[in-house]
Amino acid sequence: MRHVAARVVDGGQTPTHVADTLDSTLADVYGSFSDDNANFGEHRATEEAIDEAVE
Repeated sequence: MRHVAARVVDGGQTPTHVADTLDSTLADVYGSFSDDNANFGEHRATEEAIDEAVE
């Protein structure tokens, strides 16, 4: 769900726009924030590992 939260936090899109674009609910979008906050360290480590693998 990191990609959903990132569209709002990093991409500047509104939660409503993201929900509409993904044919999802606003509750799911806000739930992605909760998941992202609860697992931030794990998500960051995964993103760094992917970035290193690509380089």
